[in-house]
Amino acid sequence: MPESRRIPVMGKTLVRLVLTTFVALECLTSDALALYDQELDKASHDSCKSVRYHDLPEIVKDVLKKMKCEVGPQSTYDYGYAMDLNGDGLLEYQYCCGEPRHGPCSSLVIGKIRSQWKNLIGKTSYQFDLYRDAGTPCYGISILESQHGGFHDIRILRSSDWWFLNGKYRLWLDGKLLVTENGMNPQLGTFPRSFEEEVGQCLENIRLALKDADMTFDHLLSLRVLLANKQLIDRMHAVLKTYFKGQNTRTEVVLSRRPLNDTARIEIMVTVTRDKQ
Repeated sequence: MPESRRIPVMGKTLVRLVLTTFVALECLTSDALALYDQELDKASHDSCKSVRYHDLPEIVKDVLKKMKCEVGPQSTYDYGYAMDLNGDGLLEYQYCCGEPRHGPCSSLVIGKIRSQWKNLIGKTSYQFDLYRDAGTPCYGISILESQHGGFHDIRILRSSDWWFLNGKYRLWLDGKLLVTENGMNPQLGTFPRSFEEEVGQCLENIRLALKDADMTFDHLLSLRVLLANKQLIDRMHAVLKTYFKGQNTRTEVVLSRRPLNDTARIEIMVTVTRDKQ
């Protein structure tokens, strides 16, 4: 609880100072800590090491530039971690992608999938935060024994978990899984010409992510659609009806004020849970 006290200022005025203590890591009972330690993949977690920009492979720097990450060797946020998340002996790199005024930076995890180096963090409204402690590599991030898609699950601050599903880490928070996708064909790296096909590919990408989590659209709680053009709304709904016949699903449509990217006309974020009756 915040602590309040009165202090004198200039010998006359009294002001109320509210002192709030921010705790970075949760306070856990000894039983909870013991359970938490059992969930760690100790070998992977202990091999984690701190890196700076000059330590990164050039291909990783290229991905950071492609993702428009402004952090570099002159930045206060020039730090990150190197770790092996899938046991193949090839390191993945977590590195800052933004420069906040204070607190942890938002970060990416960059790794090699088949022959391509790319960002492994799926798009979400939640940041994949990177905390720094000079003497503690992987401070605030825990590599767990549990796996999805051949990669270890990741826990941030012992509260939010990230699962590797259909090529990206997705957020598992408070018993709900959040998956965001666009309509790019992952094998071809291109978008369908037809908008209807793009919507279908978007939903197929989501379906594959849910499959990696042993879930389906039957576990759907809500669906949020980001559209580049309001004239596409009716055509989008026509495709959705073929996927969600008879399902009572809350759908929110938001028109984007900026391009989704150079080609995408739609993004869909679904929230699913295993607890849905």
